[in-house]
Amino acid sequence: MKFGRQLEEYQLPEWQGHYIPYNELKRKLEGFKLQSAKESDSGDALLSSTEIEREVQAWRCRVESEALRVGDFVDRGLHGLADQLHQLSLMVDSLQDPETVAGSSLSATKMQAGSFSSVERDMSEEEGKHMGGQRERVGFEDASHGMLKKQRKDQALEDIKVRAIEGVGRVVEGMRRLRGFAELNHATLYKILKKHDKTMHSTLGLVTLFPKVVADSRLDDMARFDQLDVEV
Repeated sequence: MKFGRQLEEYQLPEWQGHYIPYNELKRKLEGFKLQSAKESDSGDALLSSTEIEREVQAWRCRVESEALRVGDFVDRGLHGLADQLHQLSLMVDSLQDPETVAGSSLSATKMQAGSFSSVERDMSEEEGKHMGGQRERVGFEDASHGMLKKQRKDQALEDIKVRAIEGVGRVVEGMRRLRGFAELNHATLYKILKKHDKTMHSTLGLVTLFPKVVADSRLDDMARFDQLDVEV
């Protein structure tokens, strides 16, 4: 299968327009080849050899520009994923320890009970019985309120945990897709410069231009993805 067809199959529809335009660049190269052939055969080419070389140089600059654009897309994507991961980390850190909350509630209940006991000792027996009934009702209401509050807190904590897990899943999926995007464009760059060398009978594409563009665009730098994967 032709590489151009393979690219169409592997490209993500939502990222159309962000890939190196292999087919367009390839057609332009074929046009240079056709012009060179016409000049060699009849001398009746639309462009002179000097003009063709100027056009080829512009084509090389276009390839470099496209690779740098793609590299910038990958960089922005990685920064976005790292930021999402940082926000998720803050979300997880914000979760309070249920044991600490329970301990605080228990201490508050003991203090409240001690306060009631002190008041009862200063009252008459009849008033004490009356107040005792009120205390039981108030204590029951406080206990019910405390249980409801704890249930709501537990549910809120569980919701945050679920959102955090889902968020990590989205980061992992985004990282997988972005890595595939970088690898596919790296292969595209290699293929189009190999096509350049074959068409123009040159070694400039793969020997000189390819390593320079790859270094500038960082399309082969998978360590960035590995580092983010470790953080996940």
